[in-house]
Amino acid sequence: MDAKICDFSMLVTAIAALTNLYLQIRKTRNDERRLYACAELRNLFYRVPFFNSSKFVDRCRANRMPIMTERVIVRPEEPYFDNMFELGSLEPDLAHPESRPYVLMAAVLGWILTGTGVVPDPTTFANDTELWLNHSSPVPGPG
Repeated sequence: MDAKICDFSMLVTAIAALTNLYLQIRKTRNDERRLYACAELRNLFYRVPFFNSSKFVDRCRANRMPIMTERVIVRPEEPYFDNMFELGSLEPDLAHPESRPYVLMAAVLGWILTGTGVVPDPTTFANDTELWLNHSSPVPGPG
């Protein structure tokens, strides 16, 4: 009843949007340096993570709600250029270039969502297609 909930439903879209903006700035500036990424979430102690995904809700029904017991989650634990995730080149090599930010940030999002308990392990991360949906539109209700 008194649990504080952290809703991560818009996190995927927000990080993809920021990545897209950053890639556009780099492209405009002709910046071709290597790009590294890490993640740090703060103020999580005794918060309940939530994600608007039927697989997440099913896991919660079966295993109960996860509770984050760390104040700060950092991935990798000690970020340095040789252990951070190196993002690919700036030129899209995909048939759908609009998906480029999602592809580039997939590993970082995997780190974040497994660290918070939204996704139990990285192997289920790719299988939960609802993680990649735009959660800003209202979910249709019964009737």
